[in-house]
Amino acid sequence: MISYIITTFNRGEKVLKTIQSILRQIPNQDEVEIVVVDGGSKDNTCKLVQDLADKVSNVRLIIEKAPGVMPSRHAGAKLAKGNILVYIEDDVQVSETHVKAIKEIFSDNQNQIATGPCEPDYLSTDFPIWYQSMWSTVSSIPNSKVNGWFSLMNLGDKVLEVDASYVWALNFAIRKTLLFELGGFHPDLSPPRWKAFQGDGESGLSLKASEKNISAIYHPGLKVLHEIQADRFDTKYVERRLFFQGISDSFTLLRKTRAVASLFSHYLALTLLSLRLAKRKIFRNELPVDLISEKARLKGFLFHQRSFRDDLKVQSWVLEESYIDKAVPEPSPIRFFDKLFLMV
Repeated sequence: MISYIITTFNRGEKVLKTIQSILRQIPNQDEVEIVVVDGGSKDNTCKLVQDLADKVSNVRLIIEKAPGVMPSRHAGAKLAKGNILVYIEDDVQVSETHVKAIKEIFSDNQNQIATGPCEPDYLSTDFPIWYQSMWSTVSSIPNSKVNGWFSLMNLGDKVLEVDASYVWALNFAIRKTLLFELGGFHPDLSPPRWKAFQGDGESGLSLKASEKNISAIYHPGLKVLHEIQADRFDTKYVERRLFFQGISDSFTLLRKTRAVASLFSHYLALTLLSLRLAKRKIFRNELPVDLISEKARLKGFLFHQRSFRDDLKVQSWVLEESYIDKAVPEPSPIRFFDKLFLMV
């Protein structure tokens, strides 16, 4: 059986569109279910999903109140009936070939992880001048395009075997046994109070797969459309996104090194970046997005490194072997220095 797992929070109308894009591909009595895990919505999300679940047997609602998206992902995995788990986020719609492609891929018992193109569904086409600079290519894959900041990716129209790092949470298929064998997802998208307990999310899970030489299948039939809202073209969004990328980078590094090295070079880099930005603002009246994003990433990195160094709860959390069934600790207050110099 295949279990589509959608984690959601305060996105009632949007998640219904996501669900319907899957339901359109499921015949009656098909061995496919949709498990919606609500992370404590304050709006009408639960009611809308439950109303649908009361009418459609393939749909189930689960409520998970623990902070962050990781507990919701694990709650969905534990209660899913399927042995194939397909994680889809609540602001995407799957292509009309998605379910068929999942069945095709996992009919081969050698295939463990899969993904496909993650294309944009723009709610605004008023692109800022810096938007194109966010795109890159994969040198070994012709005509590929990747925008990690917005979780967008297309590696072409052929089935490929790729590194698991190309499998992102908005379009992440994995065998249930492997998910638990690898210790589940890492912490991700924690609410503001839990900044220090943020982690590298699905990247950490993919890294563990790569370390075991488990590759992923990229299949063009697994295409999803990812809603890109107008506010994502604001540099404030980019700052927030890159701040958490800095935390993620620190989390990944600390799980390898298990200790904080000297932070002097990072403080120096942050100071120099701040001076460059101030100079550009004064003399050119511009704020280059590459400098803004790198400054935000450095702030996140330093904040998390300092939190690990000085907070035993953060140390224990980062070094957990497995995050299945793990509850996020109650956070310590954010320190004055961090509030003043490292927040975005």
